Amino acid sequence: DATDPDEWYKFFSRFGKVVYITVCKKNGKLGETLIDRYVIKQCINDLERQLAITTITSTVTSLFYRKRDLTYWQNQLNTIDNKLSTMYLDKYLACRVFITFEYEEHQRLALNELEVPDVDAFFDNKSKINYRHLFRGKNVLDIKESPEPDAVIWKNLEQSNIRRFINRIFSRCLTIGMLIACYFAVQVGEKTSTITLSVIIVFIDALLAYIFDYITELEGPQDEGSFQESLQLKLFSIRILLST
Repeated sequence: DATDPDEWYKFFSRFGKVVYITVCKKNGKLGETLIDRYVIKQCINDLERQLAITTITSTVTSLFYRKRDLTYWQNQLNTIDNKLSTMYLDKYLACRVFITFEYEEHQRLALNELEVPDVDAFFDNKSKINYRHLFRGKNVLDIKESPEPDAVIWKNLEQSNIRRFINRIFSRCLTIGMLIACYFAVQVGEKTSTITLSVIIVFIDALLAYIFDYITELEGPQDEGSFQESLQLKLFSIRILLST
């Protein structure tokens, strides 16, 4: 419930001059709904523009909009507006807070004083940090150096630590399963013929890049650096397997 920027400003100002505070809320569903409304509004504008040009709809357009005419999209807009009016009243909790200091030395000071191991932050282990640096006098903050804004995967910020941990375990199991399956596929190819082995290797090399990309997405990485690091580790593992 810590969505007040002034509260965060007061807490972090002890380490230096704070210039920006960005509070990210768990309102992803609201954002997705607003995007849907924008798309629907664009469809209405396109249809109204088309009707303004001519009153006779072409055969292709008629087929395309047979069940999605102007009335359909207006009804969709009314439905989504009613949905938004309810969502606007909801309270959204904070999921991440980004603090920008004017000087890097102040940032380093905050990291040195507040950063604790992930396990201690997860279990709120107060013995690992100076009591003066507990947020609201009782909470251990999970502090990390933030990536650049354009490298943040914003849609994944809402995931809790527990969900991210479960997703990583699931991703690791899928990756190991894929590596074992590829190993046995290569073994079968070696026992069959050289041509079969070549086809299997080419197929695995081409297909797994897309599969591993999807598996890495399941982990919910919060920035592009983490995504690429996890993806490259998987690809490196399969390259080692195929080369041996």
